[in-house]
Amino acid sequence: MKIMLIDCANIGHAVFHGLGELDYHGRQTGVIFGFLNKVLQLARTHETNQFVFCWDSQRSIRRTMYPAYKKHRDGPDDYTTSENIDYLALHAQLDELRQYLLYKLGFSNSIMYTGLEADDVIALVIKNGVIDPAWLTYSVPEYLIVSTDKDMFQLLAPKVGMVRKKGEVYTQTLFMKEYDMWPWRWPMVKAIGGCVSDNVEGIEGVADPAKSKTSYALKYFNSGLKPDGKLVKRIESAKGRAIYDRNIALISLPLKDRLIPKIKADHLSRDTFVTIFDELGFTSFLKPAKLQQWEEAFALI
Repeated sequence: MKIMLIDCANIGHAVFHGLGELDYHGRQTGVIFGFLNKVLQLARTHETNQFVFCWDSQRSIRRTMYPAYKKHRDGPDDYTTSENIDYLALHAQLDELRQYLLYKLGFSNSIMYTGLEADDVIALVIKNGVIDPAWLTYSVPEYLIVSTDKDMFQLLAPKVGMVRKKGEVYTQTLFMKEYDMWPWRWPMVKAIGGCVSDNVEGIEGVADPAKSKTSYALKYFNSGLKPDGKLVKRIESAKGRAIYDRNIALISLPLKDRLIPKIKADHLSRDTFVTIFDELGFTSFLKPAKLQQWEEAFALI
């Protein structure tokens, strides 16, 4: 059984740029439409209707641990009036999906934990998730993470892959071929190289391995640096070890490991999908050929 683990904000931001201005009777619905259409595409491509929707909390424990965390990313205070309106519309639609629409459609698993991020939720489902026996048809489920966040490379395993932008699945085997290491070592590499996308500073002279495959972080862990060289001494100095200890706590998933997500069976029906699509003005979803795709992908009756 394949279970799709959805990094919801990641998908929301991606579809917003293509469909953000779509509206129905003055109600902005572009993000909702794009999000649901992506869900349908994933279900058809990967032949599964088992989805767990994972969300970022507005509160960030990592920000309290390291105030610079993601501080470089633009926020509402940096936007023009027009951009701020777009930002509010994006998040209003994501909130509507999380708080109302996914449950109304019959999806039972839409998970957010205060202080944590979607990648923490995804890690918790993989490592600690308890699956409803009515849902679990095999002893060991196969998980597919849907996100472009390379921090989640650390979660790759024989039964855990990542769906990339073009739909192909990135596996543990492909990761090991590309980086010449086990995925569980990825946080260690990132801890000395830092994380550009999250504004986490690494050790001076060591690049983020997610941005540069020639990073000295990779060379260090693959024994490609002179053991008595200046960079190795810097990495292994007291200052270097302090940076490593700080970063490994920020980068390792999940941040909290004692939470136990309970994955429940969905309750999906054709009538509910039709009602919601009609309410949102998604007429293209209601056309016979498209509606048949929804029916077949999610076994709607």
